[in-house]
Amino acid sequence: MKMSVLPNAQRYKILVIDDNSDHVELIKVYLEPAGNFEVEGAATAAKGLEKAKGDTFDVILLDYRLPDQDGLDVLQEMEKRGIKTPVIFVTGYGDIKIAIEAMKHGAYDYLSKPEIFSPMLPRVLQAVWERFQLQKVALDFEQKLNRAFFGMTEAMAAMVEVKDPYTAGHGEGVAKIAVAIAKEMNLPQRDIDGIRISALLHDIGKIAVPSEILTKPTNLTDLERAAINQHPRYGYEILKKIDFPWPVAEAILQHHERLDGSGYPQGLKGDEIILPARILAVADIADAMSYQRPYRAARGIKAAIEEIKKGSGTLYDSTVVDAWLRSIRTKKGAEKHHSHIPS
Repeated sequence: MKMSVLPNAQRYKILVIDDNSDHVELIKVYLEPAGNFEVEGAATAAKGLEKAKGDTFDVILLDYRLPDQDGLDVLQEMEKRGIKTPVIFVTGYGDIKIAIEAMKHGAYDYLSKPEIFSPMLPRVLQAVWERFQLQKVALDFEQKLNRAFFGMTEAMAAMVEVKDPYTAGHGEGVAKIAVAIAKEMNLPQRDIDGIRISALLHDIGKIAVPSEILTKPTNLTDLERAAINQHPRYGYEILKKIDFPWPVAEAILQHHERLDGSGYPQGLKGDEIILPARILAVADIADAMSYQRPYRAARGIKAAIEEIKKGSGTLYDSTVVDAWLRSIRTKKGAEKHHSHIPS
């Protein structure tokens, strides 16, 4: 195994769990000039386990004899803690039975003292290379899964547009605005992904509302309005059994709730409304005012700003409103996130 098969720009971290500092230094002197290796030591099992959490190292060299715990116990503890970093177990001369036990407990390979240096580099390289390949495969799979997942979400959102053609593009419009708000609020990318999914699907419950109500060309009756107002609940019922990594169903259930309790369908107030739903509430109004409905004309971005600013702190979360206003403060931002909204 040659170092050239690995990305040259990347440094590979090796953790040596060994109480002999001279031994750690020898490994460092031997490995670091041989490639892009960075060697770090841990003198006890406890310190080694602490450093190993999070799988930030590429390989662990684990000595069998440690002052506070033996290496086999450390391997078992790593398994309990979900540490996946490949471990090369280092045993004393003639400890082949211990080495076999280590392999049974999940060690990737083993080295036997005193002759550990000549086989060390190729075995470390092999472990790093296999880890790199596994990470590459996992990343490729995750990217394909994400593409399929977002594609499925967009297909589900399109079902609403078939049912209510007057709002074609509304889900994508709400998603763009909601993502812009979330970015202004410096939310983690994982949360932003969940908000985008929730926004795309926020009106999925309308597939349970009769088409003649959704597309009625005159004002709605109280009974018809009550039927439409159930769409967040219908959406929740449709999605609640899907194991999303985000509170998608809850956000959809709450996206018409208002801070003062005047929203629907549950009349929630303040912090009872989750943050993704508070973001959707603003994004939904901002985008919806751009669409002509059968019973009213589109109102435009200026009217949306006036409407949302008027409700800031009472109907809408003021932090969310401020983030939205920042996202449209420049002409460039307004064109990017609201290009379809008449002025």
